[in-house]
Amino acid sequence: MRRERSLKGRGVSPAAGAPLFRTHTSSRTESTALLIRIDNEDLMDDLCVHFARSGFGVKRAGATTIDVKRDDAPTREQERHEIVLHLRVWQVINPGAHGELVGP
Repeated sequence: MRRERSLKGRGVSPAAGAPLFRTHTSSRTESTALLIRIDNEDLMDDLCVHFARSGFGVKRAGATTIDVKRDDAPTREQERHEIVLHLRVWQVINPGAHGELVGP
């Protein structure tokens, strides 16, 4: 009994001794894509595939611009953080390529 009480407060299921996982759902009412612009039009398809493979929504918005969104991010700030992180990874994979978050 005492062990069960201590496990409850730590996010562990007393019956199974396994961690309890909580799912996060987005409380955002709007889902506006963020724009990324790159300097090399030849790499656009590669950039789109990179984000799509990682679970982002991607649409081309111009010759060197894409709309990227992450619907399952809990906040707009988290969405922006994940997009910037994945853009940096893509830039490491493609030395010399430059991309930037341009809005909104």
